Parts: sequence; C-alpha cells; structure tokens
Amino acid sequence: MSAAMKDHYINDDLYSSETLSYPMKQVDTVYMNSWDISDSINVSESHIKTKTSKMSSSSIKKREQKFSGKGEAGCCRLSAHCCCWVMVTLAVLLVLGLISFVMFFIHSDNKLQNLKKAYVILSENHSFIEKQLDQFRNNFTDLSKKYLAFQINHRTGENKLQEMKTEYNSLSEDHSVLNMKFNQLTNSFTHLSTDNQILQNKYNRLIEKKCPVCPQGWLTHHTSCYFISTDHMNWRASQDDCLAKGGHLVIIENENEQKFLNEHVTSSDAWIGLTDSKQEKMWLWVDNTTLNLSYWTRGQPDDWKETNPAGEDCAHLRPWAHTLNTWHDITCDYSMNRVCEKS
Repeated sequence: MSAAMKDHYINDDLYSSETLSYPMKQVDTVYMNSWDISDSINVSESHIKTKTSKMSSSSIKKREQKFSGKGEAGCCRLSAHCCCWVMVTLAVLLVLGLISFVMFFIHSDNKLQNLKKAYVILSENHSFIEKQLDQFRNNFTDLSKKYLAFQINHRTGENKLQEMKTEYNSLSEDHSVLNMKFNQLTNSFTHLSTDNQILQNKYNRLIEKKCPVCPQGWLTHHTSCYFISTDHMNWRASQDDCLAKGGHLVIIENENEQKFLNEHVTSSDAWIGLTDSKQEKMWLWVDNTTLNLSYWTRGQPDDWKETNPAGEDCAHLRPWAHTLNTWHDITCDYSMNRVCEKS
C-alpha cells in the first residue's frame, strides 16, 4: 500500500464521528467505485491514489491540526474497526475476483474445447463435403457429356423418324395401289376360277363322254344322239318308246341344242321331255330337274282347256322358220312325233 494511502487512513482514525461522516462517505464511494471498475480482478493502486488525491490539501491540513495529539493511530492510520473492514472487503473482493477469473477461465477453456471439437467436426465435414463436391462435379461432368450425347442421339432419332414417316407415307400410297391391284387380281382370279371350273366340268364330261357312236337313223350333236320319229304317239307312250331305245324324251339344255332341233324337226310337231302333270305350272324334265332355260312361244304355256278339261300339261316343238322360241303346251293324250335323246 502506498504512503499516501497510509497517511489517509491514519488521518481518518483521528477524526470524530461527527466530523468524519462526510470524508468516510467519500472513502466508501471511492472504494465502491474502485470495486465496480475492477470487475476484471486487478485493483489499480494508481487509481486509488487518483481518487484520494482529489481531496483538497487544505481540508487534510485542517483535520491534522484539529485532531493532532488525540490518541494513537491504528493500522494504516485508521481505526482498527475500519482497517479490518477494509481488509476483509479487499480479501473478499480478491477471492471473488479469483473465483470469477477461475470460473471465467474454466468456462473459456470449456468453450475452447467445444470450439476445438466443433472445429474438428467441421473440418471432417468440410473434407467430406469437399469429396462429395468433387464427386458431384465429376457426376455433373459425366451427366453433361451424356446429355450432349443424348441431344445428338435425339436429333439423329428425329431425323430418322422423319425419314421413316416419309417412307411410311410412300409405303402407304404403294400399299393403297397394291391393295387396289390385289382386289382387281382377286376379282380376276374369282372369274378365272369360275371359268376354270366350267372348263374343268366340260373337260370331265368330254373325258367321260367320248364321241358317241349313234345307232343307224339317229342324229349326232356334240355328245348326244337324237332320234326323230315318223310315227305318232301320245306323250306317255313316246316316253316309254324312248326308254325302250335306251334313251328318253329330249331334254333341251342350251340354245345350240334348241336350234339343232328346230332345224331337224320341220315336218310336224314333236314331243319333248317336259311336263307339269305332277303340279300345275311347275314344269319338270323327265329326269325331274326343274326348268331353268325355256323357249316358249309368245303366250305359251296357256293350259287351254276347251279341248280337254284336264288342260294342257305336256310340251312339244312346233318349229317355225327362223324362229328360236317354238315350245307349246298341249294335252298329253294328243298323238304326234317324238324326239328321243341318249348319250
């Protein structure tokens, strides 16, 4: 402790309680201000000197003159009670300061350790992030290359797609043309198949029916033999006679055969193998086939019943010069010539 401080404490012990109240208040204020300022542990003696030196020298001289010779001075020139109080206060402040410093040091050290640990963790995380960043950069580079390759492939694919569309349109047009041609060929094939079947049937018939050798008195036309009688019989008797000769009353199948008969049946009417005796107006040939192609004279058949109430149920030829249609119906009991046919 400095000499000025000691003098100050000694002089203060000489003061009475009445005259010492104001100076003690100032000392207390000095100590309190010095403690508030010394939160960081160290109390500066020079600071205390500065505070105490503010007291005027005149007042100190007056006090010394006033209290000179009154009792002995205690420690530090203060009363024993004040000196102890000051010392205890300083010791407490010092201990509190040390405790605060130690606690601050421990707290700072803990914080430093925590910061070191955090720094280590952050360093590791930084290294990991750097590695991931490098990996991301590499991946980005690879993806960029793949993207560029994809764009090139995409453009190439679009060009190929456009070419394929053009080829498809061309092929579609060709397909339409070919489809039309196919339909035409199909129709032609159908017609040719039908013609081929007809020719095949004719060929088969020609193979089966060789050129006939007709008996004497019979006419030959294509693959059939024809007998035109000169005697007269009714329709049923005529059919029986043709059967006895190995044939039947003629069945007319086409125009050539009709013309052939008209040319050779000239002298009289002649029976043909056509009748509707089983059912009226349902004309059948002697082989029970239905009449499809007919050569009736105009107005025939008329089923005239004035001569025979049963009507006219049998057909015959009545040839006329240069006329194709020569068929007539007449009663089956009428007698006339007949035309027999055999293959």
